[in-house]
Amino acid sequence: MKSKYKLLLIILLLISFLAGYKLNNKSNDLILLNNKLLEANEKIENLQSQVDSQTSLIENLEEDKKELGEVTLAKENEELDRWNYEINFINANQDRMSLTYFVEESEDNAQVVNIIGNNFTKHGEDYSSERIEIKGTGENEYVKFIIFGDVYDFSLYSLNYLDSDFEKAQRVLKKNLGDISNTEVMVETILPEGLPGELISWKDAEGNLYEEYLSYDGLGASGRIRISSR
Repeated sequence: MKSKYKLLLIILLLISFLAGYKLNNKSNDLILLNNKLLEANEKIENLQSQVDSQTSLIENLEEDKKELGEVTLAKENEELDRWNYEINFINANQDRMSLTYFVEESEDNAQVVNIIGNNFTKHGEDYSSERIEIKGTGENEYVKFIIFGDVYDFSLYSLNYLDSDFEKAQRVLKKNLGDISNTEVMVETILPEGLPGELISWKDAEGNLYEEYLSYDGLGASGRIRISSR
């Protein structure tokens, strides 16, 4: 009888031990899971911090881009202003060496060269409103020659280079307009910032030669004034 009680006690102790072992294992498993959860939360916080940092960087870059765009647009508008106006001469007094002119809005997206030729005294009825157009080697870039008075042997040349000295470049005649007066000549060309590919030449009444190399000058319609009467 006593042996039966002892066996029952042993069985109860064994059951109790096994139950406690399982509880301990579950507790350890919960601790491990909790640790992993803490590690995962820490990683999430680190990643969120990196995301916030990158978001801030992107916002700063977008702001810089916006400011740069505004500066660029302002510069482009400044450049466009140079192309929007051109000089027109009213009269010339060769005895007093004086010129009278006005500035008006330009209808052309072109660089401008104003030429004061021989026999120009007043911008009047003899000025032709019909321009002469010359096709050069390029496309969609233009130089407009506004001629007041008379010029002679007005010609377009292309330039072939043997070296970087453009004054020694070989000249090939592309177009000769002869003698022209009080008109505009629009040349479609290339306007490089380096060596020019073409030039315009003309003479005055005394046979003196004048030349204008066709390249980008940054002045737009503000242009230059060439006085070719001596």
